[in-house]
Parts: sequence; C-alpha cells; structure tokens
Amino acid sequence: MASIALSKEQEPYYNKLVKMVAEIESTMATTVNAENGAEVNYTLNERVVLLSSCAEIMELATMIYNSCKGQLADEMMINQKLLDSKQNIQRMYIDGKLAKWEGMYIRAERATKDLAKSIDGLITMLSYLKSKNNQVL
Repeated sequence: MASIALSKEQEPYYNKLVKMVAEIESTMATTVNAENGAEVNYTLNERVVLLSSCAEIMELATMIYNSCKGQLADEMMINQKLLDSKQNIQRMYIDGKLAKWEGMYIRAERATKDLAKSIDGLITMLSYLKSKNNQVL
C-alpha cells in the first residue's frame, strides 16, 4: 500500500525537516569524555544551539503529518467502498497510508526530546565536575 504523496509545495518542508532531524541525530551520536570539562562545555554549547530548532522541527512535522491526514480524509470521502467498510478496516487503511508520515513525526519528536535530555545530562556533568574541582581545591 502506497502512502500519501506529498505535494510539490510540501516537499521542501519535508526535506528541511529530514535535514534538521538528521543534524540532531548526528550530533547526539558523538560521545563526550565526561572527565573533560572543556569538552563537556563545548558539546553542551553545540547542542543548545540545536535546541533552538526544535520548535521549527515539531512545527514542520505536525504540518506535514496533519496535511497528509487531510489528504487521506479527502481520498476516503470519495471512496464509497471505504466509507461502507467496518471501522477496524478503515483504521488499518488509515494507519497503512499514514505510516511513513507518522514515523517521521515520531522520529522528530524523539530527536527533540532526546536533545533536551542530553542537554540536562551535560549540565549535570558540568556541575559534578565543578563540585569535584572545588573539593580538590
């Protein structure tokens, strides 16, 4: 079953979304030496910059996903066979047609949440390193 196709107007938004999410995922894949305060601080700053894009990422993901749901509703309204089918069949049809876009929405949501958690963890690391250095002094 083919998923709902994006319109020509939506494609640039989708491409931008994929690029932004991939940038977060790539940054999150880098490891950090927890004992090196400068490295932790650099990584924290790098990720905080990405945090500013999270609202736009979720806006794009929501816009694309909801637009595809609207297209699917339009498609279903002209198909009497679908309208007459059981609710369970309709749900499976909808899930199948929207799987790609729901997956992208979930991926975007997870990337933004993981980024925020990562930043919290890096702040905790810096705090620990600072308290550790103060104890040595």
